Amino acid sequence: KIGQVVGDPRLQARVEEVANRSITLVRDESHALPLPLSGKQKLMALVVAADPGNPGDTFLAEIRRRVEDAEVARLGPELTEERAQQVLKRAAAADAILAGLYIRVADGKGTVGMPPTQLDLLRKLAALGKPLVAVSFGSPYVISAFPEVRTYLCAYSLADASERAAVRAAFGETAITGRLPVSIPGVAALGAGIQRAAADLKL
Repeated sequence: KIGQVVGDPRLQARVEEVANRSITLVRDESHALPLPLSGKQKLMALVVAADPGNPGDTFLAEIRRRVEDAEVARLGPELTEERAQQVLKRAAAADAILAGLYIRVADGKGTVGMPPTQLDLLRKLAALGKPLVAVSFGSPYVISAFPEVRTYLCAYSLADASERAAVRAAFGETAITGRLPVSIPGVAALGAGIQRAAADLKL
């Protein structure tokens, strides 16, 4: 009966609710949220993964469901300088950037396990001065590696429900009510979290 129990629509709805409530807005100094749904605004969506694999399918699908012409790019650990420059150039032409970060903290080292090329690109993206929303689907400590980012959301999990919840939050479809279960030295204290009501969307 596992499939019958786990597939119960009521339980699935509960999963989505828990994911929605977990999303934490740690910082929004650039007032980038909610992201615009208007076709007049060009959105670039990035998936940044420090480990091999192709995470972010649900994240990108949810974005494209809302913004069909969103430009997307996957940046894995093999990211080259040439590719990074191409992405930076395309990002410079966008009105807003939404970056999903699939990055862990290296065990026992206290450092973010992110290749230097990825880290350098993220810093340059932040320096463009455009609305940049970074969403951590792994460790909340990722922001410590590039504190230049001015809008930062934590989803804590690579689960599909967390990816859907993060996109809903980024576009203002749901309220943001999460609070940090940890402290991020130099960034935010335990229990911190900017509370936001859902936006009055004109869909």
